[in-house]
Amino acid sequence: MSGLPVDLRPHDDRDTLLLLDCARASIEPETAERIRARVEAGPNWDRLVALAQRHRLAPLLYAHLSRTCADAVPAPVLEFLREYSQKNSAFVLLLTGQLVRLLKTLEANGITAVAFKGPALALTLYGNVARRQFGDLDILVRPRDVAESARAIEAAGFEPLVPVRPAMRAQLLRHAYVQMFHSTGSRTLVELHWDIAEPHWAIRFDADAMWRRLETLALPGASARVPAAEDLLLLLCIHNVRHDADSLEGLCSIAALVRGTPDLDWDRVWRQAEDMRCRRILEFGLLLAEGLFDVPLPHAAAVPLSRSGALLAMARTAARHLVADAAPPRTWRRQVSFQMRLKDRRADRARYCGRILMSTPEDWAMLRLPRSLAFAYPLVRVLRLARK
Repeated sequence: MSGLPVDLRPHDDRDTLLLLDCARASIEPETAERIRARVEAGPNWDRLVALAQRHRLAPLLYAHLSRTCADAVPAPVLEFLREYSQKNSAFVLLLTGQLVRLLKTLEANGITAVAFKGPALALTLYGNVARRQFGDLDILVRPRDVAESARAIEAAGFEPLVPVRPAMRAQLLRHAYVQMFHSTGSRTLVELHWDIAEPHWAIRFDADAMWRRLETLALPGASARVPAAEDLLLLLCIHNVRHDADSLEGLCSIAALVRGTPDLDWDRVWRQAEDMRCRRILEFGLLLAEGLFDVPLPHAAAVPLSRSGALLAMARTAARHLVADAAPPRTWRRQVSFQMRLKDRRADRARYCGRILMSTPEDWAMLRLPRSLAFAYPLVRVLRLARK
């Protein structure tokens, strides 16, 4: 079965098919004709718009409907999508300005920072920050720069979402991969990363190698360092699985990156996935991108893709949940089961189980223990997860 395309599109669901056709950077003539035909067939507009909002694809839906068949879309629907897109545009432009300010602040403090997701991803995939709907800023720094970066971000007017006591700083670097900051005045959430996933994922992230391959992206008023396309693809696939593959927008980003980067070095991608122990995560993301968004995978990507029965079954289940009117409840037990099945090896699953009870800043905030009792935080985590 290796090499054969996978079709996960819900062919009896006209609303979702229309959304999937619009969820891309550009529209080819054949796709434009298909979009117009679906619009003229009369979708359930209320359901379509709700689905687009839920999956953060309304800006793309509006952009392509207004260009290909605005005359065939009911005026109230088109007007709602136009206003929605305008509000998103204003908000993401505000976030982009905040990102530029923070990158300049970090640079002034001698800190090299990487912008990924947020405005950087929007410009990389679509050439326009307003085509993506996002609500936070992601900045990656080296672990040695976390403390200084946090101080610089706080000096720029942001507060930690979960305050971390000085005594817990060392544990923060070992037990977490991100610290969040917020600014109530601008509704901006900043995620300061020093790794790409929680420690229990046991992903072997070679930050130094990624840093050597960084590229430069022009932002309004500044330039940003961003991951090379091969690194970005793996980051997006990992992010997709960390969030239980619950967002069409996340998969749309994977599809847009593959479609828009014909010279992607697939040998390096597969080699990195093996080294990082996230091959199944990569395969899962590519299966969903190919199957839902009709992305033609090049030979170098399609042949190594295993398309195992278990992985295909997971992809089909995920696809059904994505297009359902109501997403299934996200329970901790279901999340752990899903993520465990996407680990490459038994040893990786054992590490996942062994480290998932490592305490986090959320656990520290739930119960403030004196330093002499900090060893008890794993029990606090168990209680918090049991409630969750």
